[in-house]
Amino acid sequence: MLENKVALITGCRGICQATELVFAREGADVALTWLRDIAPAKENLEKVRSMGRRAIAVEVDVRRVEDVRRMVRETLDEFGRIDILVNCAGVYTYVPAEEATEEQYDRDVDTNLKGTFFSCVEVAKAAMIPRRRGRIVNIASLAGILPQTKLGPYSVAKAGIIHMTKNLAMEWAKYGIAVNCVSPGFVATKPLLEAIGRGDVDGDAVTRACPMNRLAQPEEVAEAIAWMASDRCTYMTAANLLVDGGYTAGLRFTSLREGRILVW
Repeated sequence: MLENKVALITGCRGICQATELVFAREGADVALTWLRDIAPAKENLEKVRSMGRRAIAVEVDVRRVEDVRRMVRETLDEFGRIDILVNCAGVYTYVPAEEATEEQYDRDVDTNLKGTFFSCVEVAKAAMIPRRRGRIVNIASLAGILPQTKLGPYSVAKAGIIHMTKNLAMEWAKYGIAVNCVSPGFVATKPLLEAIGRGDVDGDAVTRACPMNRLAQPEEVAEAIAWMASDRCTYMTAANLLVDGGYTAGLRFTSLREGRILVW
């Protein structure tokens, strides 16, 4: 689907890692990013290159606009163009709203929302608007549609990404740039599995509430991202694609007990 495309994909773990590997399998050269821990990025570079594709890793803090600009420059210096941008880097903090600190709020909102916005802007200005074409896929979340307790700042940021995607899609359609987003549901990434282990997330309740009765695998989300970034998806922009196993389809009645309906 992505033969000879150049993709800039922020992040290098979980869904980000899966996306980089799916893109390479589908024929794309990949620029990926890392922050603080380079080990996952090195692993991804080796895997991408083993598929015969070119790859670089750029250290970047997406909260810093100058870092984002340098990320774009280094990618262009290496590949000469950027056909696809996937804004996958993200963080979240489990904390009740009344206990959230300013530092936690800024970390979640600046990484997820500010970082995504300025990555879109800098890539569009430097690489897509001049060529009058490009595809951007932002990674939002189920939490941006159904706010989750103890994830207030994260939920706000992901809702902002969905709205921002629509705004940029309207502004940049005239340049041939499609801007869409993918909203994953509960995905079996290391942070979620650790949160389930700590008791921050009720894993049994999550799977009961999902019609498919399981967590998603990162690769399943990556496949949707790849399709949305490809030339097989030609008349879609401003869309938010849910990859949630049917979680948001509606209320799910799972059992009857003593004449009462239990809703999960």
